[in-house]
Amino acid sequence: MLLKLLQRQTYTCLSHRYGLYVCFVGVVVTIVSAFQFGEALSAHANRRGLHLGEWH
Repeated sequence: MLLKLLQRQTYTCLSHRYGLYVCFVGVVVTIVSAFQFGEALSAHANRRGLHLGEWH
């Protein structure tokens, strides 16, 4: 059911004049947010004197 709703919303978005641009911007924002989250996680680990992968 959730998948059908997502498919319908995606089709509706893409069917508008600038829908493809809106989806592209959404993907770019998601990628940038993921990188910023990774940097924040890395900075937090450095403050605690840990290296990534050494969470104790």
